[in-house]
Amino acid sequence: MKRYEKAGIISLCLILIFLYLWKMDRADLCDGQMKEDVFLSFADAAAREAEEAERKAKMEKIKAEEEERKAAEEAEQARMEEERVQAEERISALREYAAGITEDSFIPTHHNPFWFPMDGTEMRIGIFCELLYGDGPLQGTGTLVVRGLPEIKLGNCYEIFLTDLEGECPEHSDITFWKCCYACDFFPLGYYYVTDDKIYEFAYLDQTVEMLNQWDTFPPDIEYMKKGMTGEAGYPFAYWREVCSEEGFEDTFYENHSEENRIEFLYKGRDLDERYHNFITADGDERRYNLWPITFGTQEHTYITWKRGMGMTRYMSYAGNFLNCLSFHIPGCEGY
Repeated sequence: MKRYEKAGIISLCLILIFLYLWKMDRADLCDGQMKEDVFLSFADAAAREAEEAERKAKMEKIKAEEEERKAAEEAEQARMEEERVQAEERISALREYAAGITEDSFIPTHHNPFWFPMDGTEMRIGIFCELLYGDGPLQGTGTLVVRGLPEIKLGNCYEIFLTDLEGECPEHSDITFWKCCYACDFFPLGYYYVTDDKIYEFAYLDQTVEMLNQWDTFPPDIEYMKKGMTGEAGYPFAYWREVCSEEGFEDTFYENHSEENRIEFLYKGRDLDERYHNFITADGDERRYNLWPITFGTQEHTYITWKRGMGMTRYMSYAGNFLNCLSFHIPGCEGY
């Protein structure tokens, strides 16, 4: 009997211990849950703060980018406005120059039958023209201006340029718009020196005028040419070409281009270098100048037709890729 009572007491004690342990686990569980809930609460708050900070940072970045974009737009507008003003000033100056009438003080001393029949300082001729520059091809009309240059000491010197262009190009229907590459309305061919039986062409450069003003006769002393070619100070130099002559001349491509005689060909205006065919064909009342390279690439091509009693009636100059191409003819003189 006592044995059973003892077993019951032990069982009761075990039950009480179990209940106590279960209660402790329960309390620990609740306490852990509370701690977890608190931790999650803090974590959620931190996450919300981080999201808010990120959102504010994004908004500030967007605002800064917008301000930067507006500043860039304003700077670009200011730059464009400055470019527009400068372009319009250049265009205005060129147009004033092209339209300007010089005093009729130019007195030529030559009697070249292939030069323009000028009875004054300036001659203007209506022409049909084709140009190809950055904004695409332009086909239209214009004015060929031939102007004597009394300010050049050498005498018998002229400039030739195109102006008064009318037409459309792919980029701008109005070619007077300052952004259009044709808006300058001034396309020079070059400077020209004329004798009784020859016409020479010079590049349209400031040093050409400086050079011509140093000479009393043409061609100058060959020593001047050598010094100019080597860049010696005080000897400005620009190549010249013989582009018209009464008798014409054979293709210089087949000449011996040794160092000894090459400078002589250049001195005569017959040859740029050994890569080019360069000749003048005499055909009745026409003289045709030809310049083209033996290999086709970006090299220059030039073709000019001169007609007795009329002057230059047709002109074409372009690179091998047809960029910067200028071509025109006087009405009624379409053929080459």
